[in-house]
Amino acid sequence: MNQTVSVGADARGDSAAVGKPTSPAAADAPIAMDGFAFIGEVRTHLTTILGFAEMLADPKLALTDRKRAEYGEIVAASGALLAERIERRHEELRPL
Repeated sequence: MNQTVSVGADARGDSAAVGKPTSPAAADAPIAMDGFAFIGEVRTHLTTILGFAEMLADPKLALTDRKRAEYGEIVAASGALLAERIERRHEELRPL
């Protein structure tokens, strides 16, 4: 479930980089949309992690060892993707 968010001059509303002037309101719109995309990614990964963790913890499901291992790998992979995406966003927002 790896999603890609476009980040660059257009996504941040950097008018100097794309060679066309923008109003302050127009410049803020792409930043807000990028923020919504980021939140959507975070929610997707968290939903995956929480859902599979809940299934792993449910004794009524009587999961096989193979299924437990598979679900554990999904949780770990989603956690790694989430951590990576948060780190990238942190780097994007960090002042130069």
